Amino acid sequence: MPKRIIDGDKLYTSDKITRVSKEYRAEYAWLIGMGLANGVCEASPKLVHHIAYSYNREDITVEDVVKMLDEFETAEMIVRFEFEGKAWMYFVGCESCLPPPSVAAKMKKGPTPPPELIKRHSTQPLDNGKTLCKTGLGLGLGLGTGCMDEFAKTEGPTEEVQSFQVEEIR
Repeated sequence: MPKRIIDGDKLYTSDKITRVSKEYRAEYAWLIGMGLANGVCEASPKLVHHIAYSYNREDITVEDVVKMLDEFETAEMIVRFEFEGKAWMYFVGCESCLPPPSVAAKMKKGPTPPPELIKRHSTQPLDNGKTLCKTGLGLGLGLGTGCMDEFAKTEGPTEEVQSFQVEEIR
């Protein structure tokens, strides 16, 4: 299970959380620890309930989890999306709680959420104020912009560079 340090000031002064019913407001802090190295985790209510509540929070039911996730999404605190037939969620604004890219590269990540969903809901850049994109020509020649590099890799080697030899054909 990932370890997270929650940004208390950000949570305590959130305008978004006031849009969530009082009975579920504290649950956001309870659930954010489920986020993997890129702030994403599976969003199946049964799985969320099993991981976060079944051991010592028997007062919370799967139905409660359904309601709280709906409220968090309506309040734009999470973004839910589907990837390879599974429901996933991204904790909007969690960037300050995520490990730095050099550490995250060695950790488990969920699939990258669709960038258009993140841009629509996030109030801060995805990487704590650093420029998201490096400039490039974008001519379809593999000379892209380098946007969201640390979020793009979801599996396989993360810092390994693969090289190959091109042989000249005569």
